Amino acid sequence: MRLHYYRFPEGVDDATRAAHGAEDIENTCEIDTERYNELIRPTANCPHKNPTINSCRNCEYLKCVKAEDIIYGISVSYAKQLLTKFGGEAWTQHIDRDGGCYEVTAIELKSNNSKFNYNHHL
Repeated sequence: MRLHYYRFPEGVDDATRAAHGAEDIENTCEIDTERYNELIRPTANCPHKNPTINSCRNCEYLKCVKAEDIIYGISVSYAKQLLTKFGGEAWTQHIDRDGGCYEVTAIELKSNNSKFNYNHHL
């Protein structure tokens, strides 16, 4: 099995990282920071929350103020798109049948990353 990762370079802001797939850690409401109470429990008097899911998710005023700098579980092609757009680094962890990582290989823009022989450890 292969798991693909991408790490944003220094200087890419949290909102951009979250918009491109990084896990958001902390959010706030741009209109009223006192009203916002995390995605799970928005206050009842917010006119901008999504009424069907009772959440601030996908609200245009929701702003990510802190996000992870690593995206995991992505495809190689998406990792290459992010490398092209932002720089940074991407890699693949090769997992054996026991669940351990036996090799890590870099994902590079100008090479074919699928030439790995998986039968050598069986």
